[in-house]
This record gives sequence, structure tokens and C-alpha cells, in this order.
Amino acid sequence: MEKIKFFSPDDLSCGMNLQKSEVILNEYYQGTRKIENINDAIEIYNIKKFFDNKLYLTKWTPTDIENFEKIIANIFGTVARYVRSVDDKNLENTYQETVFYYKSDFWRLIDKFKTYQNISVDIIEKLLFSSKVRLNEILKSKNLTEYYGIELKKYMLSEKSTAEILLDKYEIKHFREKEEIYLPKELSNHDKEIILLNYIDSDVPNLNYLRLIKNIQSNKDKIEVSPRTLLKAKRKAEEQEERFFEKSSGMEMETTVIFSKHAEKEVFLDNEGVKTTATYSSKWIEDNLDQATLLNNFIYMFEFVDR
Repeated sequence: MEKIKFFSPDDLSCGMNLQKSEVILNEYYQGTRKIENINDAIEIYNIKKFFDNKLYLTKWTPTDIENFEKIIANIFGTVARYVRSVDDKNLENTYQETVFYYKSDFWRLIDKFKTYQNISVDIIEKLLFSSKVRLNEILKSKNLTEYYGIELKKYMLSEKSTAEILLDKYEIKHFREKEEIYLPKELSNHDKEIILLNYIDSDVPNLNYLRLIKNIQSNKDKIEVSPRTLLKAKRKAEEQEERFFEKSSGMEMETTVIFSKHAEKEVFLDNEGVKTTATYSSKWIEDNLDQATLLNNFIYMFEFVDR
């Protein structure tokens, strides 16, 4: 991981990232480094988060910390101007240039500096329906969700996998704190039920999610479904269980893992029915061999472990 990333106060790479931050901040102060692209801007945002959380190297004196905070405050003005320059004309290219572990931070900064006021609803809708933007990244921002509520609702009603976002928010018990997911206020309980029905009727709904749907306890403030929908989910789950676990039959599944030097993205996952293809950039892995990045690969690329 070439760029600095703040994950959490107890992340194992904090010390290494703070050492790199020291070098980078001094380079900005000396004028030998400047913000040239969106990843540079997001990197400063991540460095700032270490200081916001009072994370410092033990060798730093109070004067060192004060000086670094002044440097960050000065550079952050440039970050703001850079992010506010994003508009309809350059949004797609700027987002595509953003490295994969900065994607969520991209939208956080779009929210923070109210840059969404420069971005038309038509552009957001286009990017959503072309799968160039991930829905859950936008839904992590309350302001973006409110601003693009109508367009987000339209997309959610058309995309069957949206049901998994609803169930993850309302029905799954999480054993660690998760980022809040916001839903557009335009999305009614009736809309939510339609999303669940679309999922139940889809070609290969996940059996675990079907089991969640059939056991939903309706709550008008969260998610409310009719007995008919619960019964439909129950029957679909039983149908899958019978098909999956019948002794005389089996289910063919295919998983493909590809390491390519020519992959355009660090990681790309393609799920088509029961076929999953994971393509990884071997060049990116080979070019980023520091221990912190190798460890984080198992979190953010391979998803073997969480933070």
C-alpha cells in the first residue's frame, strides 16, 4: 500500500504509517511535494485522521506535534479546493483514478466539502446503473443519501442485491461496530418489501438471506413485510434446501482465481449465479511488499480476516 491509510486507532500498521506521515509532511513543508491528484488529497485526509485520534510517534515532542498539525491545517486548504473542483465533467475519471482502498474516503470528502452540489443527479444515476460506483459507498454518507434520495431509490428498486443491504442493516446482528448505512427517506416500507420480493424471485438468492427474510419481525420504523412475503421466502428457502441437500442430487459451483499482471484494478470480483471469479493484480502485489500492506491484503483484497 503506497499511500497512507487510516483504518482504526488499533490497526497494526499505525506506527509504520506515522513514520511515513512524518516524511511526507516534511516534504510538503519543504515544498518538494504537492497535491497532484485525488489520491494525494485523500492521503492528507488519512494522515489528518491519525492526528485527530491523538496518535503520535513516541519520539515526537509536543512542539513536533504542534508543527505537524500546522502543516496539515495548511495543506488541508488545498485538499478542500481540490475536492471542490470535482463536478459533472471530471467525476467519473476522478473516481476511477482513486485507488480501491480510498473509494469510501472519496465519497466522505465529497460529503464533507458539499461537492455533491456540483454533481447532477443524472451523473450519479448514470454511474450507479453502469456499475461504476458502489451503492453502499454512497449510503455511508447521510448527506449524499438525502441529496440523491430519488435516484438512489430508483436504483435500489431495480437492483435485486439491494435486499442484502437492507437485511444487513436491519436483521443481521453484528459482533463489532459497523459503519452506519443510511437509506433514502423516499424509500417507503412498501418499496423495501418490493426489494425483498425481487430478491426472493431472483435466479439464485442466497439461502442465508432467504432464512433472514422468512423470520423478519415486522417493524414499521425499520422494515415491514406481509405474511404473504414471509411465506414466499419460506417456500423459496425450503426449495433451495431441498435442492442443495438432497442426497441424490448435488449443486455444481465454480470458483476461479486469477492473478494477472495486466489487471486494470487491484481486485475485481465477478459473481454470476453460482460462478465466482476473482481477479487480482499480481503486479500491484509485487510492487507493494512492505509488511503492513501484505497483512492488509488479507483484509481488503482476499477478505480472509476483518480488521
